[in-house]
Amino acid sequence: MNGEVSMLDLFRAEIEAQTTRLSEQLLALEGRPGDPALLEGLMRAAHSIKGAGRMVDVAPAVHIAHAMEEIFVAAQQQRLELDGALVDLLLPCVDVLNRIATDADRPDLVRQYAEELEALLAPLGSATTNCTTPPRSSTAAGATGVATPVAREADTAMLDLFRTEVDSQARLLSTGLLDLEQDPTRPECLEATMRAAHSIKGAARMVEVQAGVRIAHVMEDGLVAAQHGKLLLQPVHIDLLLRGVDMLQRIGTAPDIQAWTQT
Repeated sequence: MNGEVSMLDLFRAEIEAQTTRLSEQLLALEGRPGDPALLEGLMRAAHSIKGAGRMVDVAPAVHIAHAMEEIFVAAQQQRLELDGALVDLLLPCVDVLNRIATDADRPDLVRQYAEELEALLAPLGSATTNCTTPPRSSTAAGATGVATPVAREADTAMLDLFRTEVDSQARLLSTGLLDLEQDPTRPECLEATMRAAHSIKGAARMVEVQAGVRIAHVMEDGLVAAQHGKLLLQPVHIDLLLRGVDMLQRIGTAPDIQAWTQT
């Protein structure tokens, strides 16, 4: 990792922080059932985990966090009572989220957790399916039941992760491209720069920063062509790639990054 913080590292840190919050607030809820502040905190924690899981494409974490969020939203809308029995179903989900974070880089992650997820999610799904219709006043936040300020907070967290990824990977790209200027066929440099461009493309796609997706995609294609011997990188190519890095850094540090989503 060369001292760099990866997206998985950030994901694991987010899981650790949010599962601690989930555990504490679920236990507190047993003594304060229906407490609005606790329900709000629980919903926000699950929503944050779901967003972080999507950023790094860790599907099992996304599925669990989504199911938990649905429970908390239904409880907020007074469509179900988050009683001790439901808390007992939710606490094992917290434990599994922590284990998923540890195993997040395993290629067989989805298969590894398939049976456990089915056992965890089935009763949670039944609880939300069987809950009552929300009162009219509870749906004012919209069809999903998630208030706009919460969605905005989640978007901000995702954009922060995107900015971190761009900063980290752009530095790897700059270093690798300068090395390729001296030796344009060096395999490890071509591999590292291609992966860096690919990582930025994925991160930009998750937050729908279309300009970032397009720039990183073009860079990745050029580096893949160089890997396969279809393109010999010349100084002009390196200059263009470095300009791409500069543009990605400008996007990543833009005060109003949302302006780039439709660019």
